[in-house]
Parts: sequence; structure tokens; C-alpha cells
Amino acid sequence: MKELLFKQNPWWEGKKDYHVEKWESMKIRWIPKWIKNISLKPYSLNFIVGPRQTGKTTGVKLLIRKLLKKFRAESIFYFNCTLLADMESLRRVLDEYLEVKKLERIENSFIFLDEVTSLKDWWRIVKGYVDMGILKTMF
Repeated sequence: MKELLFKQNPWWEGKKDYHVEKWESMKIRWIPKWIKNISLKPYSLNFIVGPRQTGKTTGVKLLIRKLLKKFRAESIFYFNCTLLADMESLRRVLDEYLEVKKLERIENSFIFLDEVTSLKDWWRIVKGYVDMGILKTMF
């Protein structure tokens, strides 16, 4: 599982993200306006919704690129949840990142769960972690 986390967070190893590289190679580039409206204050929970193939993932990756200028790479966690089978897998992914966070002595972090609604009952894991205070030091 840890290998998959590193593959989805190439900035942890000083590498560039695929979506950002693709965006940078485009002749015409755009930055979604909703990026300015995202609250990054502790403790924020934001949902980005819209039709498929409209740039939500690219927008999130551009936001991550911006955050990387101010925060340690390991404090920014992205995961595409379409690779997961169920909410138990989501729990394992979050636990794995929380372990990375602990090992790296990261106090506050940003978590981006892309396509999380593809998992049935995903909200139960997130709500449970919030209610237990496990995510209290996330931005």
C-alpha cells in the first residue's frame, strides 16, 4: 500500500506530477476559478463537484503545486480513490498516510481524496476519523 501512496504523491520524492506536467505542456493553460474559493484554514472540509473530464483533478494538482511552495512535501497527501475497492481500503490508505505523517513529524497536513464518492459509504470513514479527533491536525 505504501508504494501506491508514493506513486500518487511524486512530490514526496522530488518528482513532478503527471497532471501538472501535462498542464505545463499545453499551449493554452487555465487555472480553475474555484481554486481561489477553497478554504485552506484549519480545519476545512471542501468538496469539488462537477461533470467528468472538466479539470477537477488538474485543478487539485495545481492547488497542490501552489501549496508545495509553502509547505513540506510530505504534508500534502493526494489519493485517487478509484483504485480502492471499498471503504475499508480507504481506512487503510488514511492509516498509512497518518503513519507517514507521524514518521516525518508532520504536525499539520492537507488531504486530497480524489473520486472519493466512487466508494460506497466513504463518508463513514472520514466522519469517524473526524469524530475521533484523528484528523484534527489536518488543514
